[in-house]
Amino acid sequence: MSDEQEDRGPVELLTEPEVAHMLRCSTSKIKRLRLSGKLAYLPGRPLYVEYQAVIDYINAARVPAKYKAVDPTTPSGNAEMERRSREEARAWAIRKVAIDRIRGR
Repeated sequence: MSDEQEDRGPVELLTEPEVAHMLRCSTSKIKRLRLSGKLAYLPGRPLYVEYQAVIDYINAARVPAKYKAVDPTTPSGNAEMERRSREEARAWAIRKVAIDRIRGR
């Protein structure tokens, strides 16, 4: 083994249907992910996907939370939630008024 390679131990290989079951999607979705380069695989018959490649795909596809979690039991948490709620309500009202003016209501 070269210095660049590490001994990662046994590698768990999954088939396309197993990966689809794991991600709760169709095998055609897995094929699209493979062909677009978003999911690494080992070509062959049957084709295999490393378990770590699936985990890497999930981590890359993860979307960060929009808001920081706030404890609603603390006074500052309630104030923060109320402020956000007011801001969202105001933004909704402004959009609603603009749409009504465009439609001539």
